[in-house]
Amino acid sequence: MGSMVKVSINGTDLEVSDDLTILEAARLANASIPTLCHLDLHDLKAVNQTASCRVCLVEVERSKSLVASCSTKVTQGMVIRTHTPQAVMARRTNVEILLSNHPFECLTCE
Repeated sequence: MGSMVKVSINGTDLEVSDDLTILEAARLANASIPTLCHLDLHDLKAVNQTASCRVCLVEVERSKSLVASCSTKVTQGMVIRTHTPQAVMARRTNVEILLSNHPFECLTCE
C-alpha cells in the first residue's frame, strides 16, 4: 500500500492511498463514474487499464484537459469533479463515436 494523500471528489474531502486511480477513489467517495472498457477482475488480481474508450473522463483542477479516471493515479491535493458539463459532454461524444463504428447488434447485446 502506498502513502496516503488528500483529495477532493465533488466537494468531498478524503484521504486515500496514492496507488489508487481516480476511479477507485471516487468509488470510495460514493461518486459514480461510468466505464466501458474498464474491467476490475478482483478474482484474478488484475485490472484492465487500457483507457481506450474514454467514457470515464473527469475534470481535474489545474489539468489542461480531461483525464481518464480508470488509469490516472490520485495525487496530493487533487481536486476532482466527476460530472461537470464538459466531462458529461465529452463522455457522450466518445460513446457516439464508438457506436458509430459498430454494428447495430452492439446496441442490443448485454
